[in-house]
Amino acid sequence: MSHPSALSYEVLVTDGVTRASDKRLPNGDRIVSSPITSTLIFGKTDAVLIDPPMSREQTQKVSDWVAQSGKHLKYIYVTHGHGDHWFGTEQILERFPGATVYATEGTIR
Repeated sequence: MSHPSALSYEVLVTDGVTRASDKRLPNGDRIVSSPITSTLIFGKTDAVLIDPPMSREQTQKVSDWVAQSGKHLKYIYVTHGHGDHWFGTEQILERFPGATVYATEGTIR
């Protein structure tokens, strides 16, 4: 009987996105969204990406990061329905077309 290989993970935090709104912070600074965390869980050859980010720039960074891992992206898992955790999914799939996307029913609604 073979034993599965141990799993490892890495986390990438991408910078927040400056909001397009004319509203400003009390000090006059533009409003920026929170940074976004994506996690890559991987074994010897395959990987699962947890939470693709929101913007095209963030998603490009995550795609490059996944590619540099040398792992085969097999799955993408979206943890919940906020756009900053799934808007980049289509762009990720363009680069990794064999990946399958998963989310709970509550996430999809």
